[in-house]
Amino acid sequence: MTFQQIDYLIAVAEAGSISAAAKKLFLTQSDISTVIKKIEQEFNIMIFARTPTGVVLTEDGREFIKYARQIRGSYGKMSQIGRQSHLQFAVVSTGLTCFNNAFYQLCSLYTDYPEYSFDYLFQSVDRCLQMVQSRQVQVMAVSELPSARARRAGQIQKSGMESEYLGSLTVNICCRRSHPLLQGLPEGAPFPFGGLADYPLVDYPVTSLRELTADKSRKVLPFVPKRTIRVMDVSHKDRILSCTDAYMIGAARPRKTLEKKGLYTYPIPDCWMDLNVYYYKDSPEWFLIDRYVQLVKEELAREMSADDLVQR
Repeated sequence: MTFQQIDYLIAVAEAGSISAAAKKLFLTQSDISTVIKKIEQEFNIMIFARTPTGVVLTEDGREFIKYARQIRGSYGKMSQIGRQSHLQFAVVSTGLTCFNNAFYQLCSLYTDYPEYSFDYLFQSVDRCLQMVQSRQVQVMAVSELPSARARRAGQIQKSGMESEYLGSLTVNICCRRSHPLLQGLPEGAPFPFGGLADYPLVDYPVTSLRELTADKSRKVLPFVPKRTIRVMDVSHKDRILSCTDAYMIGAARPRKTLEKKGLYTYPIPDCWMDLNVYYYKDSPEWFLIDRYVQLVKEELAREMSADDLVQR
């Protein structure tokens, strides 16, 4: 078995389809099928079981792919020797505050990992998943609806990725404390969601949290926002909210941060986001993945209030 053949096997395992892997590798299905058959004969095992929609790893196949990835990862590290003085550790996320702060904390420990450079990327959930599966990054940290994660469960299992649930946060409407809708609102009164129709929504161009929560939020908001202000970063959102009557929809953030910025939040009833991380445990950078995950957990425990955490 060659390294190229290992790459073919991993591609099929991640795609869950011989035809999809062949397309990605610019090969024919016959080429891929022949390689799989030869390897299965060589090791006297069945790696993939055929299904009406593609292929799935057998029990032996999952074990085989695990070691194949370890071999591929080790070879990749050996190939770096003498070529570059620094290795890369990359995190991709949907940009939640706890994910961001955990990465900042990791960077503050850079003296502990002098051989590594760190990258932090912001993408949609689907793009994050693609980047981990293709090994462009070592770990993804995302906030997602439980229903959205359930739809991806089969894909995750086929890919051999590990996932870890970190907790759940309420999804809130956020605006400045001096917003017109809050003026004269009695203490403890429900938020007047319908009044938001007159104001613009601040959102991301890459992915819309309002769209992710549409099946929940539209039961509360009696309208679809007609005006949107697109920005690239949560700090841009905060600046716009602080000087306009716009609003945003987002997972709960640290209360002290909101108070410092003069922002007000109100939870959307029965709507929450699950926080999950995804990675390959056979990654040579597993020690950094584990450190990052622990930092996210510490951020959640330290910064989030009990009202923002959903008990499940």
